[in-house]
Amino acid sequence: MINMTEDTPKLAFCRRCKKCCTASGSKIVLSKHDIRRLRDAGLTFKVRKDYRLSKMVMENGKCKFLGPEGCVLPEKVRPLDCKTYPVHFIPDGKNRYYLTIALDCPFWNKIPQSYIDYVTREAQKDFAHWSHEEQIGYWV
Repeated sequence: MINMTEDTPKLAFCRRCKKCCTASGSKIVLSKHDIRRLRDAGLTFKVRKDYRLSKMVMENGKCKFLGPEGCVLPEKVRPLDCKTYPVHFIPDGKNRYYLTIALDCPFWNKIPQSYIDYVTREAQKDFAHWSHEEQIGYWV
């Protein structure tokens, strides 16, 4: 069972390889809710509009918020993509979500069900703030 502390819900299987925080590892999609939450925390970052979505601009091939020990953002401020990695949710715009696993995470096959349950709850809370346009464009 994972110890679900606020800032470390995935420590039980995550080995801090930081692949998820690099340009080769994944794209970091930002909803309007993510952007507002980050800016309300006083953080600055660059955003690139891509179709219906916004994505965080990587700096020198990595996320601006990647420190030597991993992400420096508190869990409650992190974008949904970062909070739930390597689990991704694809909303269909009709309040249904399809779950996928990023196979570029070296530990994708070690994810416990308790973590999937946790990130499912996090995704449901976050998607409640997403516009319909953001939801249907999420993985287009």
